[in-house]
Amino acid sequence: MAHTFAAAGLDTEDDEELLLDIDLDEFYEDEIDLYEEEKKSPSRKSGIFGREDIKRIDEDLWGVTFAIEYKDSKGASSRRRITLHHLYEVDGGRRYLYCLCHERKAKRTFRFDRVQTIIDLDGVVHQPETFFAEELRVVWPQRSFTTTHSAPGSATTNSVEKPGAAHRRIARDGLRVLAALARTDGFLHPEEIEVILQYIGRKAEAVGLEMSEDDRGALVSHLRRQFPNVHVLEKCVKKLELEPVVDQKLLLRHAITLVNVDGVQDENEFNVLLDLQQRLETTKLLPT
Repeated sequence: MAHTFAAAGLDTEDDEELLLDIDLDEFYEDEIDLYEEEKKSPSRKSGIFGREDIKRIDEDLWGVTFAIEYKDSKGASSRRRITLHHLYEVDGGRRYLYCLCHERKAKRTFRFDRVQTIIDLDGVVHQPETFFAEELRVVWPQRSFTTTHSAPGSATTNSVEKPGAAHRRIARDGLRVLAALARTDGFLHPEEIEVILQYIGRKAEAVGLEMSEDDRGALVSHLRRQFPNVHVLEKCVKKLELEPVVDQKLLLRHAITLVNVDGVQDENEFNVLLDLQQRLETTKLLPT
């Protein structure tokens, strides 16, 4: 995290509630394709993990990183860094964050109503509901999972796609790889964010999708909170290996621009870029 962070309240074992695991990773072994799967099988969206009482709230929060101050079921408080995997809701309205806990180096499940505050990467403290709604642009579902009395022709809140969401789906694997490459030197500079936005814009343009200022703002916020781990990065690269050569070439051109944009030749960035070129086997297409 960008500011000085100090974990707290971790001198005892975690509450058993935090160890709740509903086999999310088994179901989402290919979580990057979740959106496509939901389009093919809408029923999976209304009852994921084989249980009708559990609903995914947002399909695109994987990799978002921040810190939380949390009070468990026994009243014990802790402060820890987490990287989101899934946000879901159980019938009745109770929400859960399924995350990687950096301090425990393990997956944990946090009840949303037990999260006291959220501390972002700049050290700014937020109220949880406000942070998810305004910073992450999460559209909270209505308490009922089905709408029974909508006016003719009216749209529910959940039918409105949040800014930047379509762009992230289109460029998801590449933007995560570029974010990881940019952070190899420990920072994500504004110039590097701009390069990633240009890549997303080109991917969107190829399918006829424009990028508004609201989209850009949402994407910048999303990128600043991206800390893809090795597991996520490997899955992304494997997906990119299957993309058309023209898309691989587009990614590598932006990767080269990103490495050079700050005017500093970082050895770690160069090594990651070289590995990416070899994995995608498109080195011969790039200018020498």
